[in-house]
Amino acid sequence: MDHFVITKSSREVNCNYSTSLARKDLIIGRHKEVEKILQLMTHGSTREIFSVIFIIGMCGIGKSIVAQVVYEESIDFDMKIWVSASEYVVKITRFIYLCAIEGEESVDDLYVLQADLNILQVKLNNKFRGKKYLLVLDGYLSVSFNDWKVLSLPFDSGKSQCTVIITTQSDRVSSTVG
Repeated sequence: MDHFVITKSSREVNCNYSTSLARKDLIIGRHKEVEKILQLMTHGSTREIFSVIFIIGMCGIGKSIVAQVVYEESIDFDMKIWVSASEYVVKITRFIYLCAIEGEESVDDLYVLQADLNILQVKLNNKFRGKKYLLVLDGYLSVSFNDWKVLSLPFDSGKSQCTVIITTQSDRVSSTVG
């Protein structure tokens, strides 16, 4: 991402929380990035189960806004999930599962939210099985290869051409995950 406008603001930038709701009026000068990501998502390999797209940069430069617009404009998915991912692997997995079961909660699902990582991953694996999904991990910070390896285990059960978008402040994340 290039061509940034440098400005000073007295408003404090909070990079800890985000949702999938996009304020398109805030995406000033980022339309090329949105188009590039949408193109990467539609012209990916049909043999890959899931691909990972990174949006890397400092806090406050528009990574989440770009991801939000991509999320909103992506219509060719059976399931779309947005997770604010600045937490640990178990908590992130719990959030992904909670989003995946939205609208179909049962007593069993509520139990699973208190379950250990294995049960969560088995359930999430079953939820993704045979579906084309878009997953946004906004603010992913872990540079541990093992964290990514464990977190991404259920991602392989989807249909081909699933997409995981990771926004992060650390270029070390892309080398760890990629």
